[in-house]
Amino acid sequence: MTVFEIMRDWLSTCPHLEQFTGGQHVDWTGPEPGNYGIMPTGSADVSVEEDVLGNIFKTKQYNLALYARDWTIDDVVRVENTEFLDLFADWVEEQQWTGQIPPVGDRPEMEVVTAQNGMLFELSEDGQTGLYQIQIAVTYEKHYRRNS
Repeated sequence: MTVFEIMRDWLSTCPHLEQFTGGQHVDWTGPEPGNYGIMPTGSADVSVEEDVLGNIFKTKQYNLALYARDWTIDDVVRVENTEFLDLFADWVEEQQWTGQIPPVGDRPEMEVVTAQNGMLFELSEDGQTGLYQIQIAVTYEKHYRRNS
């Protein structure tokens, strides 16, 4: 499985996503309220180290975003949507601190998953629906052994 698939499957277990009965998508969201999509936004090498034998140890960060479309009819509904973003980020943090994040690299005990920057990303022209975004990052180690 790819890092994206592992993270998508894990994120789908978040109980706060159950309110989105319109389904989960990859790389898109539907125009109707009540659905969400998980989208990869890129990865990067955070650091690269090499030991005396030439083995390479990379710390990598994989980034993705969750986009959820929901109603934005009035302030009460928008406050509820903001609460969802907070609850989602809290769930990710709780999973991190209780050791419930999925292993994606070679040292699972060193992995860190964060959810941050939750916000209204886009408002429909009529103001009835909005697309909310929250950014997710997983930092992990990957080891490459040199063949002798």
